[in-house]
Amino acid sequence: MATSVTVSPQIVRAWFDTVLNPLIRALTTEATVLSHGNLTWKTEVGRLASLVPVREHLVDEAQPNFEQMLSLHPELNAPIAEHDRRLVPLAKDCGRLQEALIGSRVLREALDRVASASPPDKKLAEYLGGLDLQDQLTFIAENIINSVQKLPSYYIAAPTWNRNRGEFLAALKTSDVSPFWQATLDSTARFTTAVHDLMGKLKAFRNELSLSNGVPIVDRLSGQI
Repeated sequence: MATSVTVSPQIVRAWFDTVLNPLIRALTTEATVLSHGNLTWKTEVGRLASLVPVREHLVDEAQPNFEQMLSLHPELNAPIAEHDRRLVPLAKDCGRLQEALIGSRVLREALDRVASASPPDKKLAEYLGGLDLQDQLTFIAENIINSVQKLPSYYIAAPTWNRNRGEFLAALKTSDVSPFWQATLDSTARFTTAVHDLMGKLKAFRNELSLSNGVPIVDRLSGQI
């Protein structure tokens, strides 16, 4: 239940500028990348790059305001916790999918076929965008997990991915990869629901604060959104 303590417009302004507006902006970004199937997974470090716990979306200086807001409005704790809780299985499923893809015979054979097409006058590493076969496999796995469509030309390995994407994606339909792919899709759907739920509650809370305290959501001088 929300506390009956009334805060001043100055505190509401601080919450808007340092906590609520940055969080809603960050969650909007999360929702956008998720809508494109991009999990921001980084194979080298084995983590989600842009999908992070709620607190990590705020600068250190804003943490006291965040804690104050939650202490007075504990009803926000549950959707925040749900957002963060759903991140854990999503990251684990991405890691398992990465392992399955790198170990996939079908994906390895597809890459071998690409490598065998290397022109005789060009070194294999150069043909594969400067990456050796194992690094190229990891690069392909990351693109598959993040649902990459077409890479811009400034990526050195873009030609390999762009020319052969369909052949690489065939690995997702194999029995040794498909279960991990489905598990990742299911975790993504659950996390996406949590993102939208939290974003909706924060927007409703922000709107209520704005109207009840006469504080504009966006301060025209600071330009915060």
